[in-house]
Amino acid sequence: MPPSSSSESSSLLRILNADILAGIIELLHEVKLLVPFSEPCKTLRQACKPYLFRNARISASHHLLSGDLFLFTTDIWLYVRHLTVRGYWVSIWSDPLSLGDLPLASFLARMPHLQTITVDDAAPAVFPGIPWDGIAALLSLPQLREFDLKIAPHEGTPLPLDDTFPIAPLTKFSFSIWDYQYHPRAQVEEMFLVEHILRAITPSLQQLSIPLDVAPFAAMVASCWSHLRELELKGDLNYDPVPGIIDVLLCMPHLRHLTILRALRKGAPRHALWSNARTNGFPWPRLETLRLSHLDPADAFYSHISSTLKQLSLRCWPHHFLFQHQHDLNAMARLEWQSQLCTATDIRSVLRRCSFDSLGDLEIEYEEDEHEGHLLRSIPELFPRLTHLTIYRYRSAGSPSVQAADIAQALSPGASACGTARYTRNTR
Repeated sequence: MPPSSSSESSSLLRILNADILAGIIELLHEVKLLVPFSEPCKTLRQACKPYLFRNARISASHHLLSGDLFLFTTDIWLYVRHLTVRGYWVSIWSDPLSLGDLPLASFLARMPHLQTITVDDAAPAVFPGIPWDGIAALLSLPQLREFDLKIAPHEGTPLPLDDTFPIAPLTKFSFSIWDYQYHPRAQVEEMFLVEHILRAITPSLQQLSIPLDVAPFAAMVASCWSHLRELELKGDLNYDPVPGIIDVLLCMPHLRHLTILRALRKGAPRHALWSNARTNGFPWPRLETLRLSHLDPADAFYSHISSTLKQLSLRCWPHHFLFQHQHDLNAMARLEWQSQLCTATDIRSVLRRCSFDSLGDLEIEYEEDEHEGHLLRSIPELFPRLTHLTIYRYRSAGSPSVQAADIAQALSPGASACGTARYTRNTR
């Protein structure tokens, strides 16, 4: 653009209200037109930088381990709020590499507004995990508030000599391993990591998602969860922990979103949360979302659910249809997992005990039986405000096929009021 045009653009920008300009930039950013909008002049470019560079994605191998990123001089890091680090941190063709000689902490300090870090691994089956000093450097950033770890600690690097490395006051911590059910993991290292992090962030934590098999139940029961609103526990437990899951949950009175997706081991009974001897009231009066797997129809828990619930999921984990695929079936067999479907009658008995007007989203997974029609007809009666319904329905071999239209007819008249209905048809 000619100099005169650039000068005119700058003059016009100076008379724009800051809030109006911010609204324009935000809108253009959403529709992916911000880059051409930022090109006419330096003033406009500067105004757009916080939006253009607030999300950054780098490669652990190509940018960090090579050292190239530390030599890159630019001011864009001043505007980064969300950083994603993807790829492998340790080469499988060489000895484990320590990050001690790399200025990772100094590099992170160049991002004063960085609040969210996601660490992902593109190929966990091929490349090992993240070294401990890498985890320590990322977690020590004072202004960090959300940390999403999708890669395990590296088995080949030594654990810290002590557990005194500082951790920022996180409000969200998520630890999940992609496709973990197919590959063995070093659970000792993971349990050490999770317990140490939770001890440091419990006072500030609002959202927590961790695998069941590395959850430090004893440490969690001994903590005060005054701000926790969301909890997700997912995975496998090959033992009944003492203290148990319900003991941990009772320490979290302010929960609004609760997910417990636990695999069912061969020969094990379905999962019951509530002891029949328990007489106290429901401990989460503001619960809005509840997702549970392999429910026990006799569990007294469902008779005490708060009427504030808006979303309910009663399902298998993993979904039952995965056991029909050979690759998944082999993995489940190696882990000694089974899938035990509830019947339509089981689901209906549970839903009748937690009937309330507030529910807007329902997901159920079951095997048909002679009382399925009663289940389907009862759904619109039990939940008159339902707007989303997802059904995973299974029939025994040789049973006649049922079309989605037949399911919708059985749900009438409530089906017409449901905003979204999803029906997944499978054979067992």
